[in-house]
Amino acid sequence: MGDKTESRRTRPASKAPGEPAPFRSLLLTLTGSSPRDFLARMAVLQVLAEAHLPISSSRELGEQLSWLTGRDRSAALRALRQGGWLEGLVLTKAGQRAYAVLELLRYGDRMMSALRRKSLGELASAGRDALLPALLPLPLLSTDAILRAAESRLLRSRTGRF
Repeated sequence: MGDKTESRRTRPASKAPGEPAPFRSLLLTLTGSSPRDFLARMAVLQVLAEAHLPISSSRELGEQLSWLTGRDRSAALRALRQGGWLEGLVLTKAGQRAYAVLELLRYGDRMMSALRRKSLGELASAGRDALLPALLPLPLLSTDAILRAAESRLLRSRTGRF
C-alpha cells in the first residue's frame, strides 16, 4: 500500500455543493491507511504546530519524537508534505486552519463542560465583555437586559410559544 494508495487517498474527490474540498483532502491525508499512520502524522503535526520556536531540522524534530521510529517519522513527513499540510517543516496556511479546527474538536468537550457550569448571567456578562471592543460605537444593552431577554426566550421555547 505504498505511494500508489497514498496518492489515491489524497486526491480530492468530486465536490459536493458547499463542501470545503481542501480541508477534505487534508483530512484524508491525515488519516492515512491505518491507525499507526494517523498517530504518527498527528504527532508530527502537533509537535510542529505547538512548538514555541520553529523547528529547523529533521534532527530537532526527531529529538522531540524519539518514540517514533525514523522510518515512520519520514513517512509521516512525506505524506503531510504531499497532502498539503507542510512546506518543509512549516504548516501551510490551509494546514494551520485545519489544525485549528482539529484543536477545537479536541478541546470542545472541555469547553462545553466548563460553559455548562456557568450561570446564564455569567455567560451573558462574559459574552458582552468579549464583544465590547467590536461594538464600542454601538449602544450596548446592559447585562441585566440581555439576561432578561435570554430568560424570556428560554421560557418561551420550553412552553412551545415562539
